[in-house]
Amino acid sequence: MLWEFGENDVQNPRNLLYRKFGKRNVIVRSSKQEEGKRLAVVQKREGNEYLQPVE
Repeated sequence: MLWEFGENDVQNPRNLLYRKFGKRNVIVRSSKQEEGKRLAVVQKREGNEYLQPVE
C-alpha cells in the first residue's frame, strides 16, 4: 500500500510495476483521499481478474 501520493505520482509506480511484472500479473488501484492525496494498493492478479477481453 502506498499513500499520500499526488495524482500524477501514482501513474509512475503503476507503469513501472506493469512493465516489470506485466498487467496480467498485478493489479494497481488508486483512490482519492483527503486534500487531493491518493492511496494506491498493489496486489497479485488472480487468474483473469479484472482483465479486459482481448479482441
